[in-house]
Formats: sequence, structure tokens, C-alpha cells
Amino acid sequence: SGDLILESAVFQGNSADDDGGAIVVSSGGSIRDDGSSFSGNQGARGGAILLESSSANLNDTVIDNNSAVEIGGAISVIGSEDFILTRGRIWRNSANLFGGGIAFQDYSNLDAIIRNSRFQDNISVDGGAVSYTGTSAAGMIANNTFVANSATGGGGAALHIESSTASEMYIWSNIFLGNDGDSALYNQTAN
Repeated sequence: SGDLILESAVFQGNSADDDGGAIVVSSGGSIRDDGSSFSGNQGARGGAILLESSSANLNDTVIDNNSAVEIGGAISVIGSEDFILTRGRIWRNSANLFGGGIAFQDYSNLDAIIRNSRFQDNISVDGGAVSYTGTSAAGMIANNTFVANSATGGGGAALHIESSTASEMYIWSNIFLGNDGDSALYNQTAN
């Protein structure tokens, strides 16, 4: 654990045999970023960033052309710590399973906020741009633009929610344009 503070950093062409191609934050740590860029990174979970039981506050972050062998082409978020993305640019990322852009797994914290961001040309089997899987899904997705994201398995080209419960998901004032899959938004929850 620990706190990582970044400003205008560049992470390019990094590769991890395991998780988080550029950065791994775990065990209650945190990351705060203002204006950094991540491109061409690769990892199993989180092509650029893996957050495991850790918090993030990302502002004006550009995450472009990263890939994950499993989930979260740009970012993989596992657990329920605070996650805030403001004015992010999540472009051309890919994951072989869920969340070409961002993958949330077992996330039940209402303090997940994705706002004023652009997701474009991300691809995965389900959740081309953003996916929520596992036992819970929670958070706010507001004032974002989702353009030309793809889900090759069909489920939620822009946003894919597949969990036991998603009673605290708030999605409003987003633009969904030209996303390719069975639907732009897919929701399959038990409750």
C-alpha cells in the first residue's frame, strides 16, 4: 500500500507478465493523476493500470492503445475503493474478456464516478468501453461520450453490467454513438 501522485507523466510500451502493464496499486493504496498519458502498455488484468482494493482519482488522463490478456484494456478495478475519472480520454484499448476500456469487478462503492470523459474505439468480448462483473455493481456514469466501441460477444458495446446486484447504478446524460454489438448498453442483474 501507499500513495502514488502523478502529474503529466508518460508511461509507454511497458509490459507485465502478470497484472498492470504500467502501474499496480494494491492493498489499500491510492493513485492521484493529473494529465498523464499511458500508451502501448500490456498486462493480464489492467493493460495500463490495475487497482486492487485501492482508490484512484484520475483527472485529464489519456489512456490510449493498451491491451489486457483478460480484463480492463486500460484499467482494471477489483474491489470497492473510491474511483473517480474526470475528463479522461480512453481510446483504442482492448481486452480479451471484459472491459476494453475499464473493467470493474465486485464493485459496490457508490463513490465510483466516471464523468466528462470520452471512450472511443475500445474493444472486448463484452463491455467494449466499460464493464461491471461479479457480485455487485455500483457508481455514477454521467456526461460521457461513448463512440465506436465494440463488443465482439455482443453484450454492451459501450457499457456492460453483469452482476448479482446493480441497485445503485446511475447512468445519465451520456452520448452513445456508433457503438457495435447487440446493444450499446447491456444490463443483466439478479436484483
